[in-house]
Amino acid sequence: MSLSEEARARLRARFVEGLAGRLERLQSVRAELDAASPDAMAKARTLGHQLSGTGGSFGFPELSEHGRALELAPEVELVPALEALLHAVRLVVDQAELEAKEADR
Repeated sequence: MSLSEEARARLRARFVEGLAGRLERLQSVRAELDAASPDAMAKARTLGHQLSGTGGSFGFPELSEHGRALELAPEVELVPALEALLHAVRLVVDQAELEAKEADR
């Protein structure tokens, strides 16, 4: 069974709305990495895995790419991979906020 365009648009909008919360979690994990929290690496990889699986499905292949890179990054490359994913998520969230403001006009 295939979803209608309207249903896909609703799911995509819900995904984008949820990205603000994921952005906060990514920022929190970034702070935990700075503080050398013992489980921060696992949290970062989990968040990367989640976005690698969903980003492309909702039309954001860059989120999938950066999520996968974070998930698989060697320990020494974890922070740069997390920063790249943070940047990609911020761009999507900022764009969604801009579009919402323009729609309100």
